[in-house]
Amino acid sequence: MNRLPSILYGTPTSLTRKPNRRKRWLKYKNEHRLQCKRLGKATTSWQQEMAERAKDCTRRSPCGEGWCPQCMVRAQEKVFDHCGPALQEFLTEVQAEAKKNGDPIPQAWVVSAASARMAVNRGQLNANIPRAVNSTLRKRLDGSSLSDAICFLGWDVSLNFNKVKLKSQTRTRKWKRKNEHWQVHIYGIVFAASKAAIHTVFDPIFWHQMEEGDKPVKVYPRAFKDIPLTSKYVLKPNFIQRENNRHLSLRPNKWNLKAGEKDELAMFLGDLGFKDRLLLKGVKLVRGTLIRTKGLPHQSKSKTQEELSKRLLGASTGLFGPPRKK
Repeated sequence: MNRLPSILYGTPTSLTRKPNRRKRWLKYKNEHRLQCKRLGKATTSWQQEMAERAKDCTRRSPCGEGWCPQCMVRAQEKVFDHCGPALQEFLTEVQAEAKKNGDPIPQAWVVSAASARMAVNRGQLNANIPRAVNSTLRKRLDGSSLSDAICFLGWDVSLNFNKVKLKSQTRTRKWKRKNEHWQVHIYGIVFAASKAAIHTVFDPIFWHQMEEGDKPVKVYPRAFKDIPLTSKYVLKPNFIQRENNRHLSLRPNKWNLKAGEKDELAMFLGDLGFKDRLLLKGVKLVRGTLIRTKGLPHQSKSKTQEELSKRLLGASTGLFGPPRKK
């Protein structure tokens, strides 16, 4: 049996104690059943093996597959319930340390980066793309002013296309798709003292424009109270197809993926896994708990970190997280 990814340890409280999120869980449970059925009928043996490994996945016993809708929604709610509040505490600690040492005070910044070189045609989606960027990005972070910064980043994929009007339009069909491709991009939170420091690291990697006038790297500040909600987007379970919008002032139209597109994406996510889908710097996941690896307090044996782990996962920490209230 494969080892369970760290992000899936413990049951998120939002799945068991909040009725509105319970409905959301049932939605992805049905999506998991349909996708396992499609992959089980596939012609290739390794697609059938993917379905076999994930067919018995439940809320209490996750399969740990990177493409499984149930595991993805579990991981997302775990990030919102546990990792988001932990990042808020880390930001408070980092700001106190910087103020004590007389250094520039860091803030929480949202980073969204996408490059035209990470756009691939249908059927060519490869997990080696984010793996290669992860390796390059870690080296650049280590050799920059952000070597001690905290980064909580994750990879996302969307199916992009351009809308072209048909010369001979009908009542039901007025446009067609053109330049359909998968776009891989990274999104997350970085604690840094300035916006320029983030651009220094990310711009040399994500400098190819996808459209004329578009910015490959977008950095904007995030309020302290919005950190958990922003971190929730890092591991999202729903993926979309979107229209490339040349008018940057307008929001692009979005649609759900079709069955064949979901199956192609599932093969990519299954190969990538939860470990490579996340890019962590200055923090790490230990059995579902986010802890710091650099700076004060030092990891694991400090009283502050032990109290944080107990508060997040409960005194009797196990696979199922904190005990339910009587």
